[in-house]
Amino acid sequence: AMSRVLMFFLALAPLSLISCGDKDDTGTPPEGDADTDVDTDTDVVYCEGIFEIKSEGELDAIAHCESITGGLYFFEQDWLEIVELPSLTSVGGHLVIEGNGALTSLEGLSSLTTVGTYLVIYDNHALTSLEGLSSLTTVGGGGGFLFIINNDALTSLEGLSGLTYVGDDLSIHNNDSLCQSDAEAFAASIELGGTVDVRDNGTARTDCP
Repeated sequence: AMSRVLMFFLALAPLSLISCGDKDDTGTPPEGDADTDVDTDTDVVYCEGIFEIKSEGELDAIAHCESITGGLYFFEQDWLEIVELPSLTSVGGHLVIEGNGALTSLEGLSSLTTVGTYLVIYDNHALTSLEGLSSLTTVGGGGGFLFIINNDALTSLEGLSGLTYVGDDLSIHNNDSLCQSDAEAFAASIELGGTVDVRDNGTARTDCP
């Protein structure tokens, strides 16, 4: 069954794969450019639209993207072990990583610096760290939230050490292997535009302060 989290995001905008292309000389994403084989060393490679990734082929098809103008969703993909998008620097809309039982690493997102609205990391039971998000500095610059919820194996938030600002709410809860004190310290280090909800973490740990 589709989770309430994903249903919320899908209600905001219907999923559609629109187009990929490189930036023109005016700095704006191209219109009507369906070329997905862009090879450029100087211009930002824009991929326009909202992408729900359901196969390795679909992931490979956006591997060249440097900026996704809409949202990016990984929902209940049992084949997904790593999100391999090393060129991606920004997601203009939502980035939702939810219910991927085999996902162990976000290392392939090492170039990502901004998420425009919401970042959700939810119900990924094999994910132990967020190390791949070390370049991320801003979530929801114009208003948006960060959810890190129900990731049973997650032991640390050190991978988000570069994050300085969340535009709206921050929620970190029900991560059984994450010490509550570490979650609280992380939340205290972030500039927020909204509220903080940090609770019920570390229930599987006996070594937390």
